[in-house]
Amino acid sequence: MNVTQIVRKSDRPNSVDRILGQLNPILSTKVNLRVLTCPNSSEGIKNKLANLNWARHIKDDVVHLTGDINYLSFAISSPLVTTVLDLGMPGKMAKWKHKIFHKIWIDYPVSKSKVVITISDKIRDEILERNSKYSSKVCTIYVPVGKEFVPFQKVIPSSSFRILHVATSAHNKNTFRMAQALNGLDVHYRIVGIVPDETRNYLVTENIPWSHGSHLSDQEMLDEYVKSDLVVFPSLYEGFGMPIVEAQSVGRVVLTSKLDPMLEIAGKGAIFVDPFNITDIRNGIIDFMQNSLKRDTLIQEGFKNIERFKLESIAAQYLGSYENAL
Repeated sequence: MNVTQIVRKSDRPNSVDRILGQLNPILSTKVNLRVLTCPNSSEGIKNKLANLNWARHIKDDVVHLTGDINYLSFAISSPLVTTVLDLGMPGKMAKWKHKIFHKIWIDYPVSKSKVVITISDKIRDEILERNSKYSSKVCTIYVPVGKEFVPFQKVIPSSSFRILHVATSAHNKNTFRMAQALNGLDVHYRIVGIVPDETRNYLVTENIPWSHGSHLSDQEMLDEYVKSDLVVFPSLYEGFGMPIVEAQSVGRVVLTSKLDPMLEIAGKGAIFVDPFNITDIRNGIIDFMQNSLKRDTLIQEGFKNIERFKLESIAAQYLGSYENAL
């Protein structure tokens, strides 16, 4: 079987790059695999049209649109596999724009594809709410956890807890409420990613100990997990929630939102809080700080949970999706 994966052009490595970087060495032993990168970014109509013109020449036994380039389905004539990472956070764009976005980004690509891969049941269910007749072609394949994420034992201190928040976007990661929840607690708030001005100003004004890192290498990101005491992920919307699985793999307690897909992905290995309620977030952090028995239990539950995200199993599911597209 000959398979072509198409990936979006990006200025720096992204989640899709990391997923394929782990999966493709395994997949390439089973299929004849080539990976093509779009010649242009997907910013703006002109770039999208140029990418569409480029993509219409691509033919293979199976073509896989690997994420965030769903619109290329208009140009592909070969059997198509499309990965849908998310459907966009509700309220982020005007209703009329959201309607057009869904038609171009979701509805047509789903109808055109032989197989649609989602990265959580939440995203699968959101697609099927719009396109229930396509239930047989839409499947969930989780994101694999990297082999470098292995247990690193750490003695949790009795004070000055290091709280890690992976916040790769501004609109949904909930850093401002987290900062408010941490106010007055004996912690150091470490944010990796984007710090909105509202959050930054609050941390400075309230004199909350904090620091910031961005554009970290994979090794530097692993080091952040290892150094942390608690990983917080109180997101308002996600397609998956990779920091949950990475933190559990390293052996760190996770505090995350009492929402899907975080409930789905974390299993029993997390403290769940209402991400819209600052008091609930704060109480969850205090519970972590004061309850060592619960910490140990959550770490063990996390180790059990990550078995679902092992690389070899995920690769086999991808291979099955390619076979089903023929």
